[in-house]
Amino acid sequence: MDKKTIRNNSISIGTGIGTYYLTKHLGFRTVKTVLSPLRPKIPENRVEPLRQSINELIKNEQLDKINIRFVDTSNPQYIEACNKNNNKKLFSIKRKIVSTKNPIKKLKLLYVYSKQKRNTKIENELLEGTNGCYINFLKKIIVNMKKIPHAFFHEAGHAIDYTNPFLEKLFKYNKNKKLLRFPIFATLLTALVTPANKENKTITDKINSFVKKHCGILATLGFLPMMVCETSANLKGQFLAKKYAHADLKLLTKSHMHSLVSYWALPLIAGISVWTANKVKDKIAQNLKHSDPKTLKS
Repeated sequence: MDKKTIRNNSISIGTGIGTYYLTKHLGFRTVKTVLSPLRPKIPENRVEPLRQSINELIKNEQLDKINIRFVDTSNPQYIEACNKNNNKKLFSIKRKIVSTKNPIKKLKLLYVYSKQKRNTKIENELLEGTNGCYINFLKKIIVNMKKIPHAFFHEAGHAIDYTNPFLEKLFKYNKNKKLLRFPIFATLLTALVTPANKENKTITDKINSFVKKHCGILATLGFLPMMVCETSANLKGQFLAKKYAHADLKLLTKSHMHSLVSYWALPLIAGISVWTANKVKDKIAQNLKHSDPKTLKS
């Protein structure tokens, strides 16, 4: 392989990777812009009835007997304790970064600091009521009851699903970001590295060509474990809402539909991004090949 070919391949593959990230970013921004205004808001006069429904749910479903606890992040004391703890952690890491002279240790501490900043951002979302979650190793359902009490039902669905051995394994896979991203990146790189109209001489060539041809669908299917987990949690949440919060069922149904559409948008964006990246890469590679003087002569 000569330098010209290596250069052309690098340009086309690099453009493909850039296209993937750009398309994914635009896709996420579009979905967020469209769906955010459609997110159902709970009237203030329905917060207390929902709280009572949730207390009844916790009691009747015996969540406390499987050691599941509920944390309301609208509690001012809880907010103050979390902010104090996060600031203390960040300040402690900052001090270590300043005092450490070893460049390798400093880099490690900078990574730890950035990770803690991400964790603080996620925790702030929980405190502000822009998100809720269930943390299995802590056995905690965390929801802001003043702003998003409806999220409790979805998170309770997750908590119940964790008692199922099969779904628990899927959850663990889903929570591992590296494992979750691997099928998408493997599909993307295989599609970009494999030339268009490649001759299928070996089994490996046939597999690579198949992946390239169906890269969009395969990237979408990479999110299948996440979709099973989230869809199951939504269905269980809807069942619990129907059972314990019938007066607010219409509102909770809208919430679960909004959540489901949001989650199902992720694999579709991933599939479209990989497919677009593959098409752009092939087009660039074709243009570079046609612009090569050797190709024009032949």
